[in-house]
This record gives sequence, structure tokens and C-alpha cells, in this order.
Amino acid sequence: MPQEIEQKFTLRDADALRSRLRAIAARRESLVLEQNTLFDDRAASLRGRGCGLRLRSATDERNVARHHLTFKGPLASTGALRSREELETDVADPAVLVAILHRLGYSPRVRYEKRRETWTLPADSALVLIDELPRLGMFVEVEAPSASDVKRVAGLLNLPDTDAEERTYVALAAECGTADAAGVIVLAF
Repeated sequence: MPQEIEQKFTLRDADALRSRLRAIAARRESLVLEQNTLFDDRAASLRGRGCGLRLRSATDERNVARHHLTFKGPLASTGALRSREELETDVADPAVLVAILHRLGYSPRVRYEKRRETWTLPADSALVLIDELPRLGMFVEVEAPSASDVKRVAGLLNLPDTDAEERTYVALAAECGTADAAGVIVLAF
């Protein structure tokens, strides 16, 4: 099964990180505005099992939107370096998908937005993701095929372990967001 292996850090100086990325010949691939909606049933059975079901809509600089449905399995590791099953597929019509999820008993529980820059390293399969979330600030995620690759890239970028963030964006949004009329926790720009 596909595994997501990543580590998130609080980002204190985004310009310095971008300079470091350019210095190691990394390439900025995209800048998008994401809306992430987490679904669960009334009993919160997915969350209770440590799983997540997310619909992500990402709109790029040309105002083109792409939509993905992602299932995240329970964490296979603890601490700031995370590993978990991740299954993802493109979605052609998010409104139809939401209707299907509703009929299956799932409804939105948490919705959060973020601006995301995606950077790739030359001759490397690692991704560096610079994220900005409303009221929460800036973060950087390093995703790679292995924990040792994540640590190597974090070292190249001078990301100290003291800045590692163990909480997920969902947990951060739930802590800092506000409930809308339907009871969905929202964190938006």
C-alpha cells in the first residue's frame, strides 16, 4: 500500500528557506490555495480508528481547480516523523462525491484552508511543501520515500528538530477554528 512518510516543522523564515531551496537547485512546481474538508460519520468512527477521509480542492495561479479524495490510515509511527497508509484518487465532480459521502453517512467535520508551495529537489523524489494556514502561520513539510530521506532533506534545509510539529493540520484547525452553523469546524482565510 502507498505510504506517506513526512515531517512537519514550524517555519520561522520562509524567505530564508526559499533561498536555501534555490541554493540546492530545488524547483518551485506550484502555488495553490487548498480547501481541505474532513468527513466522518456521526459516531466519528474514522477518527476513532485514527483514520481520515479528506476531499481536497486545490486552485492554482491560473484559477484551475483539481480535486482529490484521500483516505489516510492509522499512524504507523508516533512523534513528529509520521508514516501512514495514504490512498488518493482524482475527483471529477466534487459536488457528486459529497452527495455520495452524505448518502453513505459521512458529513463534513473539519474544513481548513491553506496556501501551499510545492518544491522538488533535483534527482530526488522528496517534496518540500511550504504551507501557510490562517491564524496558525507558516509550516514546512518534507515528504520522501523513507524516514532517512526525510531526515536527510530536513538536514539539507537546516530544519531543526526543535521546530518539529507533531500535530496534524486537522488537529491544529480543530484547536483554532470556529464552528459554523452546521457545526463544522472551519479555519479559513
